[in-house]
Amino acid sequence: MEDTTALKAKIEELEKKITVMRSLLWEWNCSSGPVWEYWRLQEVGETAADYSHLLDDEEIEDESA
Repeated sequence: MEDTTALKAKIEELEKKITVMRSLLWEWNCSSGPVWEYWRLQEVGETAADYSHLLDDEEIEDESA
């Protein structure tokens, strides 16, 4: 039962992120900086590490400092 509760919580978290990311497409100006620095994504816990597949290791370290 505990596993299903944790899974449901994770699904809800991911659904919230998806909603924010979809609405972001209408608002975010790509020239304004890295997308994970956008305040709405920070509200749902996005960090540079979530975009590590797009960045060099040095860029991730710079963002986490």
